[in-house]
Amino acid sequence: MSRVRRNLGRSRRARGLGVALTIMAIGVAACGGDDGDVAGRTAVPSIESDSTAGSGAGGEPILIKTRVTFRDIVTGKVLEGSTIGDSPFCSGGTFRDREGEDIGSSDRTVRCSDGSLRIGLTTGTGAAGEQAGTWKIISGTGAYEGWQGSGQMEVKLKRGSDTKASETFTGTVAH
Repeated sequence: MSRVRRNLGRSRRARGLGVALTIMAIGVAACGGDDGDVAGRTAVPSIESDSTAGSGAGGEPILIKTRVTFRDIVTGKVLEGSTIGDSPFCSGGTFRDREGEDIGSSDRTVRCSDGSLRIGLTTGTGAAGEQAGTWKIISGTGAYEGWQGSGQMEVKLKRGSDTKASETFTGTVAH
């Protein structure tokens, strides 16, 4: 009897993970084709990157850490430890996703106390509970007006949750 309960519990967790990954695929970004490479990883489609972003003068490394909640609309918070160069970036800021009709993937608006950034996201599939992809700044307001940048992102589903994840964005920005 206890073996049946354990298997049922595993089955429910597996279904929950499947639901969460489906929500991630729909809510975070539209998945591209699965061409895979020799190692079995999935090719990640990329958003066209701006040739001036991060290509030299004025470019700074960026690290954005977020906590995400998957519901009907993907929302979340920018976490402490997010940086541009050596300076803090948007700690406590919030974001909300929408389908990115004009960029072909997901469209995220990050709201900070000194302005906002609109970022395009493109993700592919990854290992169980994970996704990876690319991002690009689409536009900015306030302190972020005229910014350009792009990079890589990684999403990790929180263990034991179907609706919560953490994200890490790395790349380069120029302003």
